[in-house]
Amino acid sequence: MPQPVVTLMPPHATMQQTHLDGGAGNVSLALTRRSPLFNRCDFSQLEGVAALQQPVPARSPVQTGRTVYVYMEQDTTRPFTDRFIKIKGAAGIEFHGPTCSIVAPNAKKRYGDPAGVPHMGIGSDLRLVTNFESLKGVNSLTLAGAEREFDALSQLSTFDLSFCPLFAAQRIVGGDPELDVCNRHTGITASLFGNTQEFIRDYLMFCVVEDDTSYQIVGDSELQKRLGISDINHALGLFNRMAYHIGQAKIESIVTAGIMRHNGSVHNYVYDWRNRRALLTDLDNVLLRKDLQAEQHGPQLLRDLVSDTMKIVTPFTCALACPMVLDHIKDCGESAISRVINGMFEKYAPAEAIQRVAQVITERYLALLEQDPMLQYKRSYIAMGLREPQYLPQAKSMYEDISHLLRPLHPVLLEQFYSLIKDNREFSCRDFTLPNAPVAPDQSLGSYFEQEFDRYLKTIARIS
Repeated sequence: MPQPVVTLMPPHATMQQTHLDGGAGNVSLALTRRSPLFNRCDFSQLEGVAALQQPVPARSPVQTGRTVYVYMEQDTTRPFTDRFIKIKGAAGIEFHGPTCSIVAPNAKKRYGDPAGVPHMGIGSDLRLVTNFESLKGVNSLTLAGAEREFDALSQLSTFDLSFCPLFAAQRIVGGDPELDVCNRHTGITASLFGNTQEFIRDYLMFCVVEDDTSYQIVGDSELQKRLGISDINHALGLFNRMAYHIGQAKIESIVTAGIMRHNGSVHNYVYDWRNRRALLTDLDNVLLRKDLQAEQHGPQLLRDLVSDTMKIVTPFTCALACPMVLDHIKDCGESAISRVINGMFEKYAPAEAIQRVAQVITERYLALLEQDPMLQYKRSYIAMGLREPQYLPQAKSMYEDISHLLRPLHPVLLEQFYSLIKDNREFSCRDFTLPNAPVAPDQSLGSYFEQEFDRYLKTIARIS
């Protein structure tokens, strides 16, 4: 057995004292949603922070983006013990080497691809469709998105699947409602963030690289150091555990809480140590099940589970698809793939059916990896990006290459998950039904989904 050589990067930069960079003008807020918690507390300081009228007392956790976490000192007037307030849309965090600063939103400056980011959808007729995410302003949030996140948090927190919301508000700048790059009203939303909750991405930001005599576990998170990841079995077990919790949270958020189209990236989950479960974050673009036609419930469920499984498979491959782990998967079949599928389906489908589906998907996954003789070379660049910031551009490029390599897994997931959901009484009694697939007389279900996915990819290529 090769001996481990552990390389752990310093923790992310944090801000003990911060200031606003690029004044926001005269900003005020008009509350449009408020929770009972908000009504019972004196949040005058918090409102001043959210309106950018006073410095943000931000401390760790810190991530690049349009969310700040306000550290609240203990206050006996507040009926909760959470130490952070999560505010989205009021400010952004920008890193400058090892330091970072809080900046005002720039709602008129476009963020992202002008054509929009394409996403796979599934119509009620089981045809794959292309949906595009709308443009955003830099570090800005639409009022509709703020209210949608508040409503989703209200639903999810009822089932301990996310944080308790505090309020949603419209941003007023210079006395007038602020409009973004698409002339939409802007807003912010605030929620609790507990002191037992930590970002799942921090657990998974490592890469195991192997040579003939040793392996290295390369990471950039203080959490990994505290958890004591020192060998490959611990790293694999940690990733598999988090995949299982994500699978559980995903299916319950849909079936129990009615929240759909959540972006299931590992960046958009938090792990709650107190309840030992994953929590969903980044909810401004979700769909509420009650707003969908009944015939769309099943196809949207299928789409969400396939999409989120792929968002586990890709980082798992980048982190752990070294020869030693791949041999382990071939021997016992257990990986983050099988664990996320178990988390999703164990309450709703027979164990033998789940095992069969996981085996089919795992075999196809391993076959795809064998087609790329450069896989370990690409993964080494991902490790270098974690170790040295100057290699981040190459690491991101290699991550995209691996993501493209795994694309053919989509139709396999569609076919196998369809078989678990279709005619399943546990789903149908909850109003998640799937139509018969429009396959040709001489066509298999698998070839139908391959054909549909190929058409979807060609549509994206043509638009791009």
